[in-house]
Amino acid sequence: YMELISNYQKKVTKNTLGIRYNLLGFLLESLSVLSQFVYLQPVTASYNHIVDDAISYIAVHYTEKISMDILAESCNTSVRNLQHVFKKHMGCTITAYINQVRMNQAGCYLRMNYKVSEAGEKAGIPDSTRFSKLFKKYYGVSPLEYQKDRYVLSSYLTELK
Repeated sequence: YMELISNYQKKVTKNTLGIRYNLLGFLLESLSVLSQFVYLQPVTASYNHIVDDAISYIAVHYTEKISMDILAESCNTSVRNLQHVFKKHMGCTITAYINQVRMNQAGCYLRMNYKVSEAGEKAGIPDSTRFSKLFKKYYGVSPLEYQKDRYVLSSYLTELK
């Protein structure tokens, strides 16, 4: 979260739209980050330490290429067991979860006015074509449309004040 604040502050110094816009942007960004913690909770009530270890590893390494072998090793289990337990407790595959984490982060970066290529790279998907396809699949719009819509929404909310 501190990295998000630091990155946002670096972007804000280049922004000339005023303090109200910057505060509103930061508020929206903070709410988005906080909502991710609620959204990414396990589907079932019973919780497994393997899933906890996997989620922790992904949270730290989502910007890197994540090998199932290394992920399973970090969780002290086999790949097959990890995949089974993760799907059972989270309701999605490990790959889907990793993509979800990456797309949530990419959305944050786009709302902070990063270029599409920068947002993809910072979210762990350096191939801009692959990033755009995944982003559109996840959000239903292209990264540029998403960024434009967020800018329009932020501008509208600023005008209301």
